[in-house]
Amino acid sequence: MKILLCLAIFFIGSNCQQSVTKQKENRIVRPCSTSDIDCIRRYFGDHAQCRVTHGPVPDPMYFKHTYAFLPAANMTLTSDDFYRTNLNGRIEEFYINKETDKLLIALEFKNLTIYSNNSYLAYHRRAKEPIINKTTLRIFIERIINEMPSKFISLN
Repeated sequence: MKILLCLAIFFIGSNCQQSVTKQKENRIVRPCSTSDIDCIRRYFGDHAQCRVTHGPVPDPMYFKHTYAFLPAANMTLTSDDFYRTNLNGRIEEFYINKETDKLLIALEFKNLTIYSNNSYLAYHRRAKEPIINKTTLRIFIERIINEMPSKFISLN
């Protein structure tokens, strides 16, 4: 009797797991393969009011000014003549979750380098002048997978 009860629980549990998996699969739409860059470009062009461009990301990518706000540390990082290299990563995942109406694109970058010779780190103190230090910013990340849920895309 105990064996029959255990088998019944096992089969019911496995059927529930399959049902949950199918529900997750039903709410995920993959409009393009992750290897089809042209399809992904067209999708962004059609649904996100993006201008379709071809070719790789410029390497290095140059920014005249950039800002990073660090509210938990009460600091601001301002960089002039800011460069990012190795931004031509690989698309790991590209899908739309119909339930949340969001698109997710996950990118893998290898040997990502960020640098600027003119960076200013400002520590904002309460009721005092901020402390500002000029520094050289150099960040090297060997491997990163960045998931970016896109809120700006209209899926209709």
